[in-house]
Amino acid sequence: MKIFQFFEKERMNLPTIAIFVFTIIVIRTIIEGKLSPNWTWNNMFNISAGAFYIPQFLGMVLMLRIFTGEKIRKLLNLACWGFPIIIFPPIYDFLIKGRRYNYTYIPVDRIPEMITSFYLRLPSHFPWMGDGMVIQFIFIFVLATLYVLVKSKSIVRAILFFSILYFLGPILVTPEINPLVGKIWEYESITDTSLVYLFHFVLTAIVIGIFILLLVYKKNIITLIKSMNPFTTIHFILMTIIGILVAGKFRANEILSFPVTPQTSLIGITLITNFFLWQYAVWINHIYDIEIDRITNRERAIPSGFISLSNAKEIAILFALFSIALSFILGVDFFITLAGLFLGFIYSVPPIRLRNRLFSPTFVGAGSAMAFLFGVFIPSPENLRQIPYFSLPPVDGKVITLTILIFIVFSIAPLIRQLKDYEGDKKAGVQTIFTVYGKEKGIHITSFLLFFAIAFPLLIFHQMLDALVFISGGTIASFIFNKTRKTNAVFIIYFIILLYCIIRWISS
Repeated sequence: MKIFQFFEKERMNLPTIAIFVFTIIVIRTIIEGKLSPNWTWNNMFNISAGAFYIPQFLGMVLMLRIFTGEKIRKLLNLACWGFPIIIFPPIYDFLIKGRRYNYTYIPVDRIPEMITSFYLRLPSHFPWMGDGMVIQFIFIFVLATLYVLVKSKSIVRAILFFSILYFLGPILVTPEINPLVGKIWEYESITDTSLVYLFHFVLTAIVIGIFILLLVYKKNIITLIKSMNPFTTIHFILMTIIGILVAGKFRANEILSFPVTPQTSLIGITLITNFFLWQYAVWINHIYDIEIDRITNRERAIPSGFISLSNAKEIAILFALFSIALSFILGVDFFITLAGLFLGFIYSVPPIRLRNRLFSPTFVGAGSAMAFLFGVFIPSPENLRQIPYFSLPPVDGKVITLTILIFIVFSIAPLIRQLKDYEGDKKAGVQTIFTVYGKEKGIHITSFLLFFAIAFPLLIFHQMLDALVFISGGTIASFIFNKTRKTNAVFIIYFIILLYCIIRWISS
């Protein structure tokens, strides 16, 4: 049908879609808050209530992709036309119908009854919902099912699509059913409950996003993962975890506790935010390293051709937007996020482009120190009563010393990665140790500095075993790099040493 072709036209790019969806969510949250007579104006609650709609939006796009096989961009643009319907229920229920109590989640024990009779009885039978919400669901279900019928030309597919939305929809949007989520009704604070809800929604949205990527990129998914610089990404995540442990606000067993608690939810959101922040830096660098990568990293997503430069720019902007949005609840980390985005920008983008400077590895050192402080300054759930929580907590001398140490160590370690880009850097006129001093001399210099980078933690840990581990680790890594020019083995040694440092810090 031509009407569907009109609505699915690719008018908006990915960042514009994200901003549009975010704007509609904010409008819905404000309207519901103003019209609902019992709305609790709690910042964490407001953010959690808004985040509820993100996995719904992505879930619908994923379902439509599975049943129609249509392009994701078309489906995203199509979904944007229907998404504003979420503004309708509070206006209809509270303003027109005069509803006097809030919307709430359906209790788990009432879900079977809701599934079998929700659309056959008046919403008053289920006081958690409202007439406006029923109208919203009917509008979405009918139009989405009609779209599947028109696109697939299959009545069976359309019926199956409608059935999945009807029966699984209520279950998927009920956080208590998620096995990761604890008994949130036991939390006395609405902030704690909302924090667990928020983590649930963010995690669900990420899982749906991963499924969408698998459908879109299929055989190229491995190339996409490699282009995300997984080893370096893990490094920055570890730096944040170390910062969390050093801050002492959370116990080590709380980082991966199951089911999740408000504490683990906050840690999870922090790590996800840091991941988004680093991925922005990765993709913005890939965009402006395209000429170098065409020589030395042809297997990456952009030079291999399955992701265009324009798409890569959209991806980078999306990661920036996601990191800013999530960091807003993390207090001081919000400013660290902004600083990290600025650092990533000036590292890669002309005319400043620190990437071309001899001291460019200090970018990783500065980024590592910032990732560490990202964990140090993580607020506790108690600090989130009023958001934004932007007051700077006290910092002791030990944290400052460790931050400086991290900056120095990880300004040296990235030098080994520059060897792989030697030919491309030389052709592009990029200044590195290898292009300035020559390849062989650069290898000797880097091997020498690599030993000191791995042995540096001796400034903090002083036992005999520490000396043995750090000195032998530095010697082996230096020898391997000098003789084989291989970086993977060096990174394995690095991660072993880093794990040892974490264990030593926890046990001390």
